[in-house]
Amino acid sequence: MEQRIEVVTPVFDKELQKEIYDVMEFQLQDNTHARFIDPDHINKYVDSPLIRYDKPFEARNILQLSDDMGEALRMMEKVDKIFPTLPGLDCGSCGAPNCHALAEDIVRKDAVMEDCIHILREQYENLLLGKNGK
Repeated sequence: MEQRIEVVTPVFDKELQKEIYDVMEFQLQDNTHARFIDPDHINKYVDSPLIRYDKPFEARNILQLSDDMGEALRMMEKVDKIFPTLPGLDCGSCGAPNCHALAEDIVRKDAVMEDCIHILREQYENLLLGKNGK
C-alpha cells in the first residue's frame, strides 16, 4: 500500500456517476482482498465484523465552497489568506489531501489551523520554550 496514489476529480455526468457508484459497489463485494479505509487507519478487510457498510455513498461537490456565488467568493478570499500560512508540505497528516484543501476545510469550519501537526508543534514549542526558543 506504500505505492498508492489518490486522485480526486469532479464527475458531473449523472450516467458516469452511476457507473462509478456501480463499480464501487461491485468492488466492495470482494471479501478476499478488499479493505475498508477508515479514518482511524485500521483498514480491516471488508468481511471483518468491524465494517459497518450499511448506508449508500454520498457524493460531495469538492469544488464548491457555497451554493451562493457571493459567499463562495468571500470564502475563497479567506482560503487565499489562510493557505500561505500553512506549511505547504501537503503531508496529509491533518486528514486533508493537501494544504489548500485544509484551508478550504478551515473556511468551511470543518477543520481548524491546529489540525496541521506542524502548526500545532510550533504552537507547543512557543508555549514551552517561548517565542524565541529560549
